[in-house]
Amino acid sequence: MPSDRSFTNYIKNRFYDSIYPAVDDFVEQNWEGFDQRISNVRCAGDLACDLDDFQIIGVAAHQKNEMPNPLSDPLVPYIYKKDLEKEALKFLERYHPEALKTPMAVEPSKLAEQMWLQREQSGHSLT
Repeated sequence: MPSDRSFTNYIKNRFYDSIYPAVDDFVEQNWEGFDQRISNVRCAGDLACDLDDFQIIGVAAHQKNEMPNPLSDPLVPYIYKKDLEKEALKFLERYHPEALKTPMAVEPSKLAEQMWLQREQSGHSLT
């Protein structure tokens, strides 16, 4: 992915030739009363294979509040202040349920392992 970490730019640069005709066809078929600035392109692909299996599932007019778990452009989930406690509980239930039974410090390396993440050591140290 590009160094600017923009998923939108990555998809646009890599798959423009696939996305543009799909959106163009949708707009042409639904042009009456359609706001051309806003459309959703539903896609599927596996990040583990660098989206080599990318496919367009469909194109639709954007519906406000349609996505249940929206992500920011660098693919970070939006979590509203009112939902922080609920999201923290869901996270602990999934990755560290024992911390819900007994108060304890959560060891980052153990947590990363339970999340199937690999730790990378940087050359920086805290002093």
